[in-house]
Amino acid sequence: MSSQKPLMIFTLSLLLLLAGLHETDARLQHGSVPTIGTRRDTSDQSLTQVLVAQDIITLSIGGVKNTKKFVEMIPKLKSVQQTPNSDPSNLLNCVDGLFDSLSNLESVLKRLRHLKDPYVAYDTRELRRVEGRIMGISGTCRYALKDTDGVVTQMLNSNLADVAMLTNSVERAIFGISVTDKGAKIP
Repeated sequence: MSSQKPLMIFTLSLLLLLAGLHETDARLQHGSVPTIGTRRDTSDQSLTQVLVAQDIITLSIGGVKNTKKFVEMIPKLKSVQQTPNSDPSNLLNCVDGLFDSLSNLESVLKRLRHLKDPYVAYDTRELRRVEGRIMGISGTCRYALKDTDGVVTQMLNSNLADVAMLTNSVERAIFGISVTDKGAKIP
């Protein structure tokens, strides 16, 4: 599973690159590639940035959903159920806390996908806050899973690292776009 993570990151990067190349190719075929310095160049560039940001957000929502499925599965794993000296309340706190925070993150990402101006700044701050909460809860999970097989903990850490990478990608994409007609940048 961990060998698939670099492949997922590579695939995400490749998809973003291909989307940009496809759009440029389509413009070249229709003769609609603006020259540098024109107002249309800025408008097209902003549109491209918005589309890329929306795609990154959509991919991030999928990644969060997959992580939620994994978190839900943890207490059902036989190796976790059979672990001696484990406190079920710690595991319950881990799973419930992560699932709730991942659900909050998914909601924030779904709101961000629309890139509506007055809400983007708030949702971007909320994105950071929820990500911080998830990383905090991961400590509880490491403690709850300390006596289980290391593979479960490794896979959880890998899934949470993917979520962090995806949310950072969303933040970077949002920072690069203009949201309003006034040209205000997202903080």
